[in-house]
Amino acid sequence: MPDKGHLHHRILKKGFTQKEAVLILYGISATFGMFAIILMESGIWKALSFALIVIAVVGIGYKNIFKLRGGESMYKCSVCGYEYNPEIGDPDNGIAPETPFEELPDTWVCPLCGVSKESFEEE
Repeated sequence: MPDKGHLHHRILKKGFTQKEAVLILYGISATFGMFAIILMESGIWKALSFALIVIAVVGIGYKNIFKLRGGESMYKCSVCGYEYNPEIGDPDNGIAPETPFEELPDTWVCPLCGVSKESFEEE
């Protein structure tokens, strides 16, 4: 059975666009690639130093990287946990950015699990 638990779906649930999710995954891949190159060329200690620097940078910037943007109310699906972000909208379903949750059509459904908008709760 297909599910929406893959890493890219989880990044989308945090409120990022598809392009941003791809860039995040590219960054993770590039970091692991650099770690592998450093490990093979310079040894374990330089590779571990690189890994610690990356961990420190991510730790320092974690709140800024993964916080939901925008000061508006967020609506969360009570079934799958998808969070509708008005700043992003739902471009895959024709919902423009800056569309408040209250103005979504009654036929709109959660892009991850397909339940109606009545299953969403304000956060």
